[in-house]
Amino acid sequence: MKSLEDFWNKIEQRFNEDHKQIEISTIIYENGIYKGEQKQGKRIGKGICYTNTGEIYCGEWNILFEGQGSLKYNNKEIYIGQFEQGLRHGSGEYFYENGDRYEGSWKKDQKNGKGKLWYQNGDIFDGEWKFDVKDGQGILKAQKTQNNDYEFIYQGQWNDDQRSKQGIYTLKNGDIYEGGIENSKKKGVGTYKYQNGDIYTGDFLDDQKHGQGILQQSQFTYEGEWVYGQISKGKCHYSNGESYEGQFVNGLRQGQGKYIWQDGSSYDGEWKQNKMNGVGTFYDVDGKVIHGRFVDDKLIQRNDQY
Repeated sequence: MKSLEDFWNKIEQRFNEDHKQIEISTIIYENGIYKGEQKQGKRIGKGICYTNTGEIYCGEWNILFEGQGSLKYNNKEIYIGQFEQGLRHGSGEYFYENGDRYEGSWKKDQKNGKGKLWYQNGDIFDGEWKFDVKDGQGILKAQKTQNNDYEFIYQGQWNDDQRSKQGIYTLKNGDIYEGGIENSKKKGVGTYKYQNGDIYTGDFLDDQKHGQGILQQSQFTYEGEWVYGQISKGKCHYSNGESYEGQFVNGLRQGQGKYIWQDGSSYDGEWKQNKMNGVGTFYDVDGKVIHGRFVDDKLIQRNDQY
C-alpha cells in the first residue's frame, strides 16, 4: 500500500466527488471547521470536519459521527467503518501507521467481537476480541518465512491478549502440541507429537516438560518425573526388552537405580553417566549375588559389607 497520507487523500477526494450535489453549510467551531449538511444549525447528514489538532472526518453525522464514515487521526492512522455517538462501533477497518491493519467488529471505540489483524511483519491473527485485546477463540499464524509459510500456527483460546487455557500448536517442522496454555506458554497437561513419531504426554511448565510424563520413542519409553525438559526419576523400558528404574541427570542414568538385562541379570546401585559407578549389587542369572564398588561398569572391589 502507498503511504497513509496518499491513501487518505483518495478517500477525501472520493467523498467530495460523491457529494457534490449536497447542500453545503460551513460551521466554525473553536476546535475546527465543519462543511456539509445541517439541520437547525446542527451537523446532521453528510459532511467533513477538519479539527485544529489535525484530525479529519468525512461521513455521516448526527451531531457526532454516526453511521458510515472515515476518520484520519493526527498520528496519520485511518479508520473506515461504522460509528455510533462519535465512537468506532460496528464493522470497520483500521490502518496503523506501522503497517498493521485490522478488519472486524468494534464496540465503543475498541476492537470487540470477531476480527482479523494483519501485522506488518507477516503475522496474521483471526479470531475473537474483547476490550481491544485478543480474547476467546482465535488462530495466529506467526513468523512468516521466505517461502510464505509460518514457523508455527496456534489455534485455541486467548485471554487478555495471551494464548491461554487450551490450544494447538502446529510447527513448520511437523511437530504438534495440544494441551494446556498459560501466558502464551505450554503449561498443564498436554501431548507433544514430534515429526519423527516420538510422543510425549504429561505435564508442562514454561514451555518445557515438567512434572509427570511419558515419552515414547522408537528406542525406549520413559515414564516418570521431568524437571525443566530433562528426565529426572522414573522408569525406562528399552526396545530390546531391558529396563532401568531410578534417577537421571542430563538424560543419563545417574544416581540410584536398578537395571535389568534381557537375560534376567540385574544391577541395583549407584550410576554415573549411564554406567555402574559407585556402590551396588549385581544379581547374576544363576542366582549369584555380588556386592561391591564399581567403576565404569567394572567391579573393582568386592565387599559384602556394602
